[in-house]
Amino acid sequence: MKFIRAHCNHNSFLVTYEYPKKDNMQYIFNQAMDLGIDGVIFITMDIHNYDYKMDYYNNNGTWETWCANGAMCVAKYLYQEGMINKKSNFISGDGKHEIHILDQDKFLINLKMVQPKYVKRNIHIKGLYGEHIDSGAQHFVSKVDDININNVLKLSQGIRYSTLFDPSGINVNYYQIINKHSIKTLTYEKEIEKIMQSCASGSVATVFDANNKGYVESPTMIHTPGGDISIKFNKDWSEVWITSS
Repeated sequence: MKFIRAHCNHNSFLVTYEYPKKDNMQYIFNQAMDLGIDGVIFITMDIHNYDYKMDYYNNNGTWETWCANGAMCVAKYLYQEGMINKKSNFISGDGKHEIHILDQDKFLINLKMVQPKYVKRNIHIKGLYGEHIDSGAQHFVSKVDDININNVLKLSQGIRYSTLFDPSGINVNYYQIINKHSIKTLTYEKEIEKIMQSCASGSVATVFDANNKGYVESPTMIHTPGGDISIKFNKDWSEVWITSS
């Protein structure tokens, strides 16, 4: 099988448009873990009404609805291989998406997200207040005064494994307001079970919450440890686009 290794904001992936035999799947995930890869993405071309389908798996072999950083890696790969045009559409576990290659040299990529929504509000857990948001993947989001949280790994694991989020658990996100158009975020990702360099769907969830509470406006720049992501959205969040490279 032919794989490429890619990253977006240091969120790393193995990507292929060949599906392995079922018996080989676990071997591939073991290899990803050994290489320090966060996720594995399988692409199926020529899906009815779409240019392609994207299936995302965490490096431990669990299927996940969606990974926006991974989607941008897929778009760059397929475009370089001449398999998609500058504007294309695709489907993933959370629904349909559009993707635009904005700058061929720098490979700036514009990705349309699904409309975020609150699942449960005003959650009090482990001394924090936050919200459960679906932004294509499931995220617990909490505003903090300082993103440099003591014992952040232990705190995040306590939230991720809380019975409040049974049976699947939840990704955990913190955000700090810088100004009306800028925030810092930090994400603990379930199944990968670590603090990530970047999580684009988690970043969207944090901006969604921050905007609904009057802290930020469109466009907003999201600063993650691995890099920056720009997000533009309309008033009711029915149009949400993120840009990265």
